Amino acid sequence: MASPYSEENIQDMAYYFDDERIAIVKRNTLSGDWDTIDTTFSDADNDYLQIYYHSRYNPINSLTQDINSDIGLPAGLHTALVYYVKYRLAEDGNDLRKAGYYYNRFLAKIKQYPYRKSGKRGIQTYKL
Repeated sequence: MASPYSEENIQDMAYYFDDERIAIVKRNTLSGDWDTIDTTFSDADNDYLQIYYHSRYNPINSLTQDINSDIGLPAGLHTALVYYVKYRLAEDGNDLRKAGYYYNRFLAKIKQYPYRKSGKRGIQTYKL
């Protein structure tokens, strides 16, 4: 996917979040105001606006939060979380052998999954 915007154009662009949606705006060179992107492309161009994102999982603030819906932790990382808690409990109990075992299990599990939610996505721009 190739972005239809050059590096110079991207410097005049910004984004903001509206709940779960993202809005991408571009600075109007004449007035200096921020406007929505109104550039059009034909279907044959097959151009996309590339968006790279990195985000962390939501923080845990209380014991009543659900790790699936409130935090968004994937099911594959649930066991890593259990290993981490067991590691910390063993460390607090001064059982360093057991703590090392659970820490190694924790590290092995999180290597399968990223710490952050990352990706590269393409948004096809408005077409006539």
